[in-house]
Amino acid sequence: MVTIAAFLLVLGLIILFHEFGHLVTAKAFGMRVFIFSFGFGKRLFGFKWGDTDIRVSLVPLGGYVKLEGEPEDYLSGDPGTEVVALGDGEMVRVDNPRYFTNRPRWQRFLVYLAGPAMNALLTISVLTVFYMIGFAVDASRYDRPIVGVVERGSPAAVAGIRSAADWITTSA
Repeated sequence: MVTIAAFLLVLGLIILFHEFGHLVTAKAFGMRVFIFSFGFGKRLFGFKWGDTDIRVSLVPLGGYVKLEGEPEDYLSGDPGTEVVALGDGEMVRVDNPRYFTNRPRWQRFLVYLAGPAMNALLTISVLTVFYMIGFAVDASRYDRPIVGVVERGSPAAVAGIRSAADWITTSA
């Protein structure tokens, strides 16, 4: 049971970091984010952060970030344009700058890439911390290596490496 709980915890952290990467990159470029969801299905609880509904949903085996103007955007109802007034009062339709598909291709690419990049950053960070604290490497830090056999005349023998049996017989 502990293994299953640990697996779900680690999976949840990976999902959370991945989706958070998409969220902060989209927000940094000024895109409108409707939903940041940890999980799928029915909304269980959450809060509003500006225009964004930060939520935890029923099925915690994934997550998503819903941006205004993504393909199959059923929330905005906006075709990607907005009406603005010019200096003389004339009303014209212009591209909505917060709309995902109206953004430059490089920005859309970075929003998509931000999730996997956060996974890579999380992996590097966790492994760095584990390495720095010496997690699960006690034997490699404190136990001396044991050599089973060294053939006579081999490069190891020429270098002075001796087997454990040679150490025992010479020190006894």
